[in-house]
Amino acid sequence: MIIQYKEISDLEEIIDEATREISDGLSFNLCMSYDFAVDLLTGDGLRDCTEEAELWLSDEVPDQLHINHGSYVRGGMSHLVDELKRKPTSNRALLSLLSQKDVNESGDDPIPSFMVFQVSIYEDILYCTVYFRALEVSSFFRINIEEIRLRLKYLHLNLMNFKRVRLVMHSYRAYNNPKASKLRKSELDLMRGAQIMKTVMTDPARFGPLLREKSQDDTVICSDSLQELEVAVGLAENLPTKPRLIALIRESIMLTDELSRLRKMHSHHERVSEASGRLSQKVLSLAEAFEQCR
Repeated sequence: MIIQYKEISDLEEIIDEATREISDGLSFNLCMSYDFAVDLLTGDGLRDCTEEAELWLSDEVPDQLHINHGSYVRGGMSHLVDELKRKPTSNRALLSLLSQKDVNESGDDPIPSFMVFQVSIYEDILYCTVYFRALEVSSFFRINIEEIRLRLKYLHLNLMNFKRVRLVMHSYRAYNNPKASKLRKSELDLMRGAQIMKTVMTDPARFGPLLREKSQDDTVICSDSLQELEVAVGLAENLPTKPRLIALIRESIMLTDELSRLRKMHSHHERVSEASGRLSQKVLSLAEAFEQCR
């Protein structure tokens, strides 16, 4: 089958088409293909998520994220420029984010869903193919598109030898979940033990909004900050609802561990969704209990 490229004049058209295609549920082997002028690379792009996309491009994993993409392909963009200067139609001008070893040893730890970025230049067109092992289309996809734009913009600024782009994106599993994590760490998970202890002692109600944030659906299941919170509450002497807080924290940790076990067996399953819902509700109850500590 010969791919038919849809000509677009705005990157928002890509987002709109993806959300229409996957309005609910999921789709296997979603393939989207577009043709556009380089003006889309040098313009403003998707300004609402440029800063977020730059975090994903960074050579080092930012503190705010569990993982990013740039740390898997350090020096990769320079390789693309050098390879395309040497041989514009090269089949080796690509970024491969994961090795088989990375996959084999990942367990349920987060790894990139954005796996391959390959380019070549034929006549005055840059062909770009991207492969995702999974793709969340309602919110995360915007960041992916902006990251792709920034990478293509870098190539254009360093090569200046193509006028149009033909972009193909293939996702093995595409799904629509507005609650899906963007792999950002919650503010609570960024706090150290001493910070948690000080906040319990001086302003325990502050954990209300922090726990509400943590209650949101998250790909990375971790109870470390809850365990730190349990220790701090146990040492506190000024909490009138201390027994209830400790009980809710322990129940939240237990549900976190249960969800973690299920996630190691299933990525998408009714039991996973149910366990995630129970954990979210329990952490919300804990948030409400802390908000009463005023």
